[in-house]
Amino acid sequence: MCKLLSAKAIRLLQGIFALKKLNKILLPLNDEYDVKDDPFHCFAIIDYYPLVYEDSIALMLELAVTARREIEKYGSVQTRVKYPNIGKYCDRNEDISFEKSLSKIIHAKTIRLQTKSDDGQVSYGYDGNRNSAFTGFALISGDEQDGTLYKATIDIIRMCVDIVMMDALSSY
Repeated sequence: MCKLLSAKAIRLLQGIFALKKLNKILLPLNDEYDVKDDPFHCFAIIDYYPLVYEDSIALMLELAVTARREIEKYGSVQTRVKYPNIGKYCDRNEDISFEKSLSKIIHAKTIRLQTKSDDGQVSYGYDGNRNSAFTGFALISGDEQDGTLYKATIDIIRMCVDIVMMDALSSY
């Protein structure tokens, strides 16, 4: 069960870092094989962007749920991870701890990955420029326990590193 955490964390990191390389390989194919004069033109690559995006969010949720279960089983790991804080509230200058961030991810109403295009434009979701890459951050929003709304950014890369460390520490 424990090694499953590291495998999922590494898959999530691969998805985040691979998108820029995929774009450089695949997006030029649409222009290369685009023949406007041909009425029988049928070449177009599938839109892989939503696939990678949705898979990354699903992996992030799976990791948060599985890691949270492991923490409940073994107790607090806050002092044994590399990054004790992996999140930050957007409206106030307050960090969110690793364990609390996992709970926020699980109970979030919306999760959107941050993307950055080649010209430096930052956006959330896959509505914008397809020639963009993930930055490694997610914007989540939801309700606090007292009913107030919150928005927070989560550093996915730090989360994955902490999960791999937590997995290594709990397996010996």
